[in-house]
Amino acid sequence: MLNVFIHADMAFKKKRCMERGQFSDENADDRIRRMDKLRADHYRYYTDQKWGDSLNYHLCLDSGMFGIEKCVSMIEDACKEMGSPS
Repeated sequence: MLNVFIHADMAFKKKRCMERGQFSDENADDRIRRMDKLRADHYRYYTDQKWGDSLNYHLCLDSGMFGIEKCVSMIEDACKEMGSPS
């Protein structure tokens, strides 16, 4: 199993949500924060660990920096490496 955490700054998350038509500009920040809190609560409930803490993941990626497609490529590469004998 490969544990991956993908994050981005608020500006990138807001832009991506707007492009996908998920919600309007005036409520985007609040809805993103609320969703992130729900994710953190869910993760903590099931793992007793802090969501987003790099110690809990094998790979942490910034999708705002690398882009979605590059993150996918890096995850695929990491999975291939995990399957390779040392």
